[in-house]
Amino acid sequence: MASSKLLVDIESLLDLRQAILSDQLNQKELVNFINSDEYNFRQTDIFKNVDMDKYEQTYKNMAIRLLPKSNITYIINVLNTKIQSLEKRNSYHKENNSIEIWLNVYPFNLDDETCTLLRDALFAKLKFKCNITVVHLEPSKITPYLIKNSLITSCFIHNSTERINQHAHTLENIKLPDTLFYFPAIYKIEDTEGELKVIQELGHKDVFSFMEYIFSVSTSATFLPILFYTNLITSEALVEKYNKTLKTEPLGKIEEVKLPDDVLDILKQNPPEGEK
Repeated sequence: MASSKLLVDIESLLDLRQAILSDQLNQKELVNFINSDEYNFRQTDIFKNVDMDKYEQTYKNMAIRLLPKSNITYIINVLNTKIQSLEKRNSYHKENNSIEIWLNVYPFNLDDETCTLLRDALFAKLKFKCNITVVHLEPSKITPYLIKNSLITSCFIHNSTERINQHAHTLENIKLPDTLFYFPAIYKIEDTEGELKVIQELGHKDVFSFMEYIFSVSTSATFLPILFYTNLITSEALVEKYNKTLKTEPLGKIEEVKLPDDVLDILKQNPPEGEK
């Protein structure tokens, strides 16, 4: 039996940044910040209200204690949409291909009991049931060879810089036309007008559309809004507000909801449950 696999890393599925920030912000400060536009529509992970040296140290040494402090992200809705599309494809072609999610828990070293709890929690959030396998794969191990041989059709990887630096050369020889990569649209450092101007002169809106163009030679890549990588309750509320505004207001006024213009198509494909 053929299969389709979706690889999602724990950093995409859980908002670990919220957990890291909780080390330096009290409960009220944290709640206000993670529900603010400053957090949900940020362009970098450079937070001006915390000690970034301490933040980076915690990030580099991910501790299991962060998991209970992290909330599931809007990526769960994207996964549900992907699974639904695969189910429809099976039905249309009268096929019975299996669907499986690989949940990559790297960099956490989890015992069997914790892996089972994570798997069960993910299973409970899925609207379309499928097999779930917990894996521990370092970025260096997620090679084009592995993706192709494992029949992985979608990869949700949070650290795009690490991925590109390690495997860009291999992608020149191993094409992945049937695989779609999802990354967050987040800058490592604050962008400058000079860099953006150069990219726009090449005919691209920003560095993310430019990277999608570069990837298109070997595979497909989509940079999703950082809103999709924040906690599910807040992101769904903002998406719902966007969709309701879209129904009642002219397109020219949509910016009042403060979502980027290029989010429209993605949101139409992944509306909150009440908007379907």
